[in-house]
Amino acid sequence: MAISKRQYTALKAMDIPLWIRRDSGSTSANNDSKGNIALLTVDESACKEHQLFIDILQSLELSVAEVSFSNNNIDLGLINWSFHAHNNIVYADNTLLTPTLTELALSPELKSQLWRLFNEQNILCH
Repeated sequence: MAISKRQYTALKAMDIPLWIRRDSGSTSANNDSKGNIALLTVDESACKEHQLFIDILQSLELSVAEVSFSNNNIDLGLINWSFHAHNNIVYADNTLLTPTLTELALSPELKSQLWRLFNEQNILCH
C-alpha cells in the first residue's frame, strides 16, 4: 500500500515506524545495474498534464499537490520515480525507473508491466 508524503510525514512525527514488504526476485534489475543508468530530466509541467501520470496518481490515491518534483526525480512519498532512456522498467529499493511517460503510453507491453509491478509490490491502493 502506498502512502502520501503528507501521511508519511505525520507517521514519522508520531515516531510510528513503517514496514515495507520486500520480495526478493520481484525486481526487474539488481542494484548494481541500477547505479549505471543515466537519469533523464523530469518535466514537471508535462507530467502534470499527461493522462497516464494522472491515472497513476489516482491509482495511488495521490494528488498532484502531494507529489514533489526535482530535476530527475518524482517523489511519490515512499516511492521515488525517475525516467531513463532504456526500454524497461526497474523497481528496487523503493525507486522506480521507467521510460518517459510518452514512451510508456505508446507501449501496451510497458504499461502492462508497470501495472503488474504495482500489483505485485502492493503499491496500488485498493
